[in-house]
Amino acid sequence: MAVSRELAEVQRLVAAEAAGDKNAHGELLRAIRQLQLAVETPVETTSRFNFQTYTCSVRVMRVLTAIGLCDEVGNETYAANEKTHFKILPGSIAAEKHQLVEYMRGPGIQQFVDEPGAITLFKYAHGTDVIFGLLEKNPEQKQAFDDYMASRRVANLPQWFEIYPAVEKFSDAHQDPNATLMVDVGGGPGQELIRFKERHPDIPGRLVLQDLPLTLQRIEKLPDGIEPMEYDFFTPQPVKGM
Repeated sequence: MAVSRELAEVQRLVAAEAAGDKNAHGELLRAIRQLQLAVETPVETTSRFNFQTYTCSVRVMRVLTAIGLCDEVGNETYAANEKTHFKILPGSIAAEKHQLVEYMRGPGIQQFVDEPGAITLFKYAHGTDVIFGLLEKNPEQKQAFDDYMASRRVANLPQWFEIYPAVEKFSDAHQDPNATLMVDVGGGPGQELIRFKERHPDIPGRLVLQDLPLTLQRIEKLPDGIEPMEYDFFTPQPVKGM
């Protein structure tokens, strides 16, 4: 039976995590999810979908309330206000329609830049193909983005080189201090390379930290052996392996 099989897998992974297996936690979360799906009836699955749709609607309404386009008059209960009524006037609709129709009649809907000259709605609105171009224009937002990315793997969690057998793999690498050992593309302030260097200072080879100029300019000092390099990962990679 599927439920018994999934339950046994959850129990196995619980024991593995308790025994110190650093890879077990992510597998355990997936197994718990599979157990839930195995236990759910079709009616419960449908109800969950409906609830997710409802939750999405509530999140949209919270944004509209926060910017003043409607009022929250009770718990998850909303009412139109004078701004709501203004936004549905023919003139207000025309203003929104003008921008949208101009885009639709011009480049049209293009979600991805697959062809030269393609203009996505993002580029039409912000003048740049990707969010990184927009962040480069706003140092405060770029700083917030970099801080968030750097904090996603804190020091007391298993590091990537503990989960992936990096030392074993690098043992077969070219043993040349001038050869490139690792390139961290979009590495932010360099926290991943810094921790790797601290843990394995004797592994030879160049460690290259690549990111956009604004990110690298904020780094006061990198440890010896880590090289900063300005790079946009939408362009060809300048560092080549041997």
